[in-house]
Amino acid sequence: MEKKLEALNFGEEIVLKNNISLQKAHGLMRRNERYAFRLSFENRKLKARRVVPEVNLVATSLLNLLRPLPKLWSMGNVSCIVGNRCKEADMSLVPEHRTVKGQFLTQGFCTLVAEILFDKNQLLRSLRQWLSKSTSVNIAIGIKLGEEIWFYMFVRGQKNHVQVNLNKLQAGVDDVVKIPLKELYDGSRTPKPDTDYFNLNLKLLFLVLLQEILLF
Repeated sequence: MEKKLEALNFGEEIVLKNNISLQKAHGLMRRNERYAFRLSFENRKLKARRVVPEVNLVATSLLNLLRPLPKLWSMGNVSCIVGNRCKEADMSLVPEHRTVKGQFLTQGFCTLVAEILFDKNQLLRSLRQWLSKSTSVNIAIGIKLGEEIWFYMFVRGQKNHVQVNLNKLQAGVDDVVKIPLKELYDGSRTPKPDTDYFNLNLKLLFLVLLQEILLF
């Protein structure tokens, strides 16, 4: 398997195992510590995709902008069962001492996940999957890379989602996104910060992303 993975080109995807059960695939994915690859499971197939380097740079940049929020654990490219498939996020957060239906979570479902892709349709489909009834994820953030960089945010229970072209930000109009803290700290015994929203500065995010990508 290692030779197959190392032979992959950036963005290329292969099937690692056929006719594998959901539980076995999830177990393999939870042991995946290769940040250069993302594993996924669907239709009894375990797949691996080599991540382009920009993805991890962007995920780290987004995480750093969320660092001011207290009592949150970064779970990295956590793997979760989403319906009849398994997925890995590019970045994820879970609040300290989170419980879901009485169970204490040290890992597993997070309240916020982020994915970074070059394909818009694939990204939007994936973000909606994270908010399916089978997960306890409440906020799914997507960043589409390419000639234009787009920011998306889906929040559980909200009919409309946020979508902003970072190349065409308008000061005071769409340069700040409000991340709801009630959803972010959902299920945690630790009180959330004494405010309803965290203001994510998209202009700063855009500048950081440009710097990271250009430097790379």
